[in-house]
Amino acid sequence: MSISIVAAAAATTMTTQPMTSRGEISFAAILLMVSLTIAFFAGAFRRDSVLGPLRLDESDSPLRMLSITFLGIAFWFGLGGMYLALVHGNEITAARQRNLEFTLPLRENVIVNVAATAIALIAVLRADQILLRDGIRKLGFTRRDLPPGVVAGFVGAAIAIPLTFAMSIFVTNLWSILKLRPPQEHQLIRMLFDDPDQMVRWLVVVSAVIVAPLFEETIFRGHIQSLIAHTIRRYRGMAHPFEPIARFDAPWIRWLAICVSAALFAVIHEAGWMMPPLFVLAVCFGYVYERTGKLWAPILMHALFNATSITLALFTHT
Repeated sequence: MSISIVAAAAATTMTTQPMTSRGEISFAAILLMVSLTIAFFAGAFRRDSVLGPLRLDESDSPLRMLSITFLGIAFWFGLGGMYLALVHGNEITAARQRNLEFTLPLRENVIVNVAATAIALIAVLRADQILLRDGIRKLGFTRRDLPPGVVAGFVGAAIAIPLTFAMSIFVTNLWSILKLRPPQEHQLIRMLFDDPDQMVRWLVVVSAVIVAPLFEETIFRGHIQSLIAHTIRRYRGMAHPFEPIARFDAPWIRWLAICVSAALFAVIHEAGWMMPPLFVLAVCFGYVYERTGKLWAPILMHALFNATSITLALFTHT
């Protein structure tokens, strides 16, 4: 079980509870109006509002940033596989010989996922310190960046969370209109709330609200999104090597980087029908990051979304 998709699974719970289509659409419309109103007063619809501070300059190598990104992803996915091979290799082989699927006990699965994500985060931040000059500062991840990042994060969450839940309701109703199988409560949520092991529950919550937002925003917004925008700016400026890279910035570059990283974020969560809402959510994360340059902002938004999703899942499940 990947901890990173627990909150995505939890977000489905609210929209799979019994409710009339008219009631769902009305509720979604209210959420959408709330989100768009806050976004309007926050200046999100201004054309150049996405042009926040540049995080990388002429001296920063895209290859180094790319290497750090691959390092983090390799640790994220690879550590769990290494653990399985080293600790349960014989059991996995025996299960395959009998055409059976080997499954880790839930507690062990959760612990391995939490540990792998935390180690991957530490590895990425350490690599930033070594390979990028002032890498942590440039990503907007210092203590000085925390207060403005928190303010922006709360405002961004007030926009992103209602918008994402409204999108979830619209997608659910679209499935019904198309006569497709309606989304059901995710099995991860049943496992989370039906399992009597309190340690498992707390580990899942702590990971979804703290560990996963820290790592995923560092990778998807801090590295992938920054790398895409920086690479395009450098390419545009190749014919003018003595010009500052800021001259070759443009809103479309920022939006392209936001959308590509958001699409990767949605795909990697393997959330099925929740991919469109997760894409919208990730676009909100990316926009706030581009506008502020503070990585703490999307981290807080991500944490608040996960906490809200799990809380709603808890109440609707019980």
